[in-house]
Amino acid sequence: MKKNILILLMLALCSKAFAEYNIVERTTLIEDRLKLQESLRPRGHDFFIDANAFFSTDALDLADDLQTTAERIDSLEDDNEIISEFSKLTDKWSGKELGGRLNFGAGIPLFQFEAWGIKFVPELIRADFGFTANVAVSTEKITSTTILNLLSQDDRANIPPEVLTVVSTLENNDFSVGATLYSVLVAQDAALEDLLDLPQNAKAKNALSSFKVNQTIMNALEGIDVPNLDIYLKADLKVGPKVAWYGDNFFGHINLYGLLRVDTANKLTSANMTGDTASLDTPTDVEETNLTFDAAVGYRAENYSIIASMDEVKLASLSEADNANNLYGTPILFKLYGEMNFRPFDFMKLKAFGGIHKRTGYGIGDGYFLGADLGAYVWGDRLGIQFRTQLDAEHITLAPQLKFWVMQLEGMYKMPLSDEVEGRKTGSILGVNFRIFI
Repeated sequence: MKKNILILLMLALCSKAFAEYNIVERTTLIEDRLKLQESLRPRGHDFFIDANAFFSTDALDLADDLQTTAERIDSLEDDNEIISEFSKLTDKWSGKELGGRLNFGAGIPLFQFEAWGIKFVPELIRADFGFTANVAVSTEKITSTTILNLLSQDDRANIPPEVLTVVSTLENNDFSVGATLYSVLVAQDAALEDLLDLPQNAKAKNALSSFKVNQTIMNALEGIDVPNLDIYLKADLKVGPKVAWYGDNFFGHINLYGLLRVDTANKLTSANMTGDTASLDTPTDVEETNLTFDAAVGYRAENYSIIASMDEVKLASLSEADNANNLYGTPILFKLYGEMNFRPFDFMKLKAFGGIHKRTGYGIGDGYFLGADLGAYVWGDRLGIQFRTQLDAEHITLAPQLKFWVMQLEGMYKMPLSDEVEGRKTGSILGVNFRIFI
């Protein structure tokens, strides 16, 4: 049990979610906002190496609390005392969402050429790896009919409708310490045993059989809140060629690539960790590989431009793991972006920009952004400093940038506009970007 709690505490350092909201949809919005920061630094037609890191500032405070709690738990033997220490941690951080994102990209250019009055700028290969992790600490009330909430979102997605029907009829006295959810359900309807023995229901049976009713669950059924961590992790790898084109006024690009994706969602509580196993579902293989493309078309005049784009458009499925259960799916990201550029002095650049992004999982009002860049450059723009201010629905973003000939370094600070958004406690996000281009 102690081992399970320690595993849970360490996982909390790199993840997010909530019982009352869809963690995948929330993560989608947060990730797209961070991807926007990446897209505001055009990589250009160069050989480049680009690295980004973003993380919630509260993660540093949580790390201290996790270390303190882990040390206390390590000295305890009684399960109730261990659960009590864990509850103190979740009580302090309840309602808080924390997250982070790592991104690494590289590109190899080909020679440029012109045809039909259009300049073509191809890249032999562009590779991009992204990892997003989110965790939310919360407490939730459990009743006999909502007991499945203690399973991960991934596991709940595999539960057959017939099982859900039986769950809706359960009462508190149907449960006892030591019983599994599987045995409780089969006792109510013996037909479920044959149903769950079907190959397609193997994951559902495993989830229900491995979940044992302990005293914490019995207490929860009596009205005591259960502390928990909801975790969502997602990793993507994109590899493929890209070509950009530039006319007199119109321009655009298309990027064709293979998209390898894997994700998982878990709910960890003191109630669903029993024996020597924790309710963790970690994929061991890439869940799916798709042939995908990004495309954009834009118009530019003397000092302004506007561009419309769509990213991660699935063309075909190349492979899929036997146990694939991709929660994120293949939603398309749409974005409309515009900017105006001014040069008050030869050494100074001023840019005002704004736009909106939208993907299935969040509303169109969540995706707007406005901002401005002010920079000073010398030596043909090879050396310079830039400062960005930006506004979206939840944060004000400040981002200073230094450019040193073949490299650039940028910091980012996203400051929340309010303490809570839709009942969730918000926090600041720090980010850093380092790029080498030749």
